[in-house]
Amino acid sequence: VNSEPGRGSEFWLTVPLALDLRVAASPRAEAGFAQGRSAANGRSLEGRVIAVVDDARMSREVARRIIHAEGGTCLSFARAEDLLNRLGAAELPALDAVLMDLDLPGMDGFAACEQLRAVGGMEHVPVIAVSGTAADEIAESLKRSGLTGHVLKPFHASALVRAIVPLLDCAAAGSEPVCAADRPRP
Repeated sequence: VNSEPGRGSEFWLTVPLALDLRVAASPRAEAGFAQGRSAANGRSLEGRVIAVVDDARMSREVARRIIHAEGGTCLSFARAEDLLNRLGAAELPALDAVLMDLDLPGMDGFAACEQLRAVGGMEHVPVIAVSGTAADEIAESLKRSGLTGHVLKPFHASALVRAIVPLLDCAAAGSEPVCAADRPRP
């Protein structure tokens, strides 16, 4: 147990379980996931650097394993301030995307995204909200803060990759990603 007034509490235990990173068995999920995979090697995040900001260690670990399984590099931060303080440091590689928990101790994910957008080179980097709240419930806040995507917790590997890949493709093409709240609903 780790607890600090004003910053929150963290509880953890270790349970030896295997993490299943396979795609859900439904044909629709398989088809959607396959679209996000690169044709060259089947690893849709190959060569990408993605920061994960989440105060829950297990959430960071699950995201890290998914990103690594897809060929990406994951930089993990427990607080938004930790990422913001490291931006621009010589040892921190350029980020391709950020997965941002919205309910963080200290600076929340909305405020953190606004500050990220003010950092040189981060204006068009996709910042994807990771939250237990459905996107339609927080649509205005997503838009206002500059978040470009949303993944509902708990997430499956395929859902996380499907949220990241199209935004990376937009950024690579030089086009502005569309805010998650502005996308048409299926």
